[in-house]
Amino acid sequence: MSSTPPNPSQYPQQPPMQYAPQVPQGPAPKSGMSGFQKTLVACGSGCGLVAIVALIVVLIVGRSAANLSTTATVTVSSKPHPMGTKVAIPETIGGIDSVQVNGWYTNVSSSNQYESPSSGTTWDAIDVTACAGHNGTSLGVDPTDFSVLLSNGSTASSSPIVSGPLTTPQLSSLTQFGYNITSLAPNQCVRGWVVFEVPNAATPTYVQFAGSAFLQKNSVVKWTVPATK
Repeated sequence: MSSTPPNPSQYPQQPPMQYAPQVPQGPAPKSGMSGFQKTLVACGSGCGLVAIVALIVVLIVGRSAANLSTTATVTVSSKPHPMGTKVAIPETIGGIDSVQVNGWYTNVSSSNQYESPSSGTTWDAIDVTACAGHNGTSLGVDPTDFSVLLSNGSTASSSPIVSGPLTTPQLSSLTQFGYNITSLAPNQCVRGWVVFEVPNAATPTYVQFAGSAFLQKNSVVKWTVPATK
């Protein structure tokens, strides 16, 4: 039997093989690019969103840390001010925006016959004005916001037993600082006197404001007491 060669027309022609065109590669990252930029180029668009979210988190944390640092700083000035100076106070100190010690008065007395200083001490007083900030304060103001630094290194606190009125003419029309005041409206100011029981053997040197005794133990601002003894 003779073999007949196959007829090419009996088989369908196969289409020519197609090849995808070559995509030119972009230039390599320049050496001047930052590490963050190189990471984005190497990673591609898949991690772009992750990088953006990470950057936002870093910014938020950094800003929060800066705010915490700001609010933790409570010292207005380490330099004492002259009596009568109005001093701005951070509102973090009980919501008070400014304090002014208007005057210092020695050897004051109360019109109440049952109120008198302890033996070996005298009563000295200040005339003071405090103003709330733009948010007001729900804490009000109190005589314990103030104290007197003495020459012997001790401190004279405000006397809680004095209700007044005081007999000193400049103070007789005023009431005890913070009396019956439990809050201050935005930008509201209050004026009154604060009495301190001072030992006769010590000399008052500075009046200091430290905000609420329950919130702030450190001196925020000081006024120099004029020499009177």
